[in-house]
Amino acid sequence: MQALAVRGDPGSGLPAPAVLLHVTRARRINYEILGNLEPALHAHLFPRYGSAPAERRNGPVWLYDWAQLQPFDRAVHGALFDALARGLAMRNVAVSPESEPDPPNRGGGCA
Repeated sequence: MQALAVRGDPGSGLPAPAVLLHVTRARRINYEILGNLEPALHAHLFPRYGSAPAERRNGPVWLYDWAQLQPFDRAVHGALFDALARGLAMRNVAVSPESEPDPPNRGGGCA
C-alpha cells in the first residue's frame, strides 16, 4: 500500500486532516492514533462519507472487510495521492512517498 510520510512543524496545527477533507470532500475524518511499538507517533486518517452503507456510516473503519478493498494502484489513485501531497506541500509539510504494510491486524501487534 502506498502511504505518505508526513513530517511538519508541530506548531503548524494539523494540516493533514484539513487537506484530506478539502481534497476528498469527505463528511468528516476519523483518526486512529497508535504508539505501542513505534518510537514516533503513528496515525491513520480515514475520510468518512455520507454515501457509506448505513450499517458502517457511524462505526469504526475497522469493521469494513479490508480483504475486499482495492489496494493502492498508482494508475487508479495517483491523482488523489498527488493532490494530497500538493496540498500538504502548500502548507510547508514535507511529503515523501514510502511503502507501508497492509492495514494492521486489529487483533494485536499494532504499532
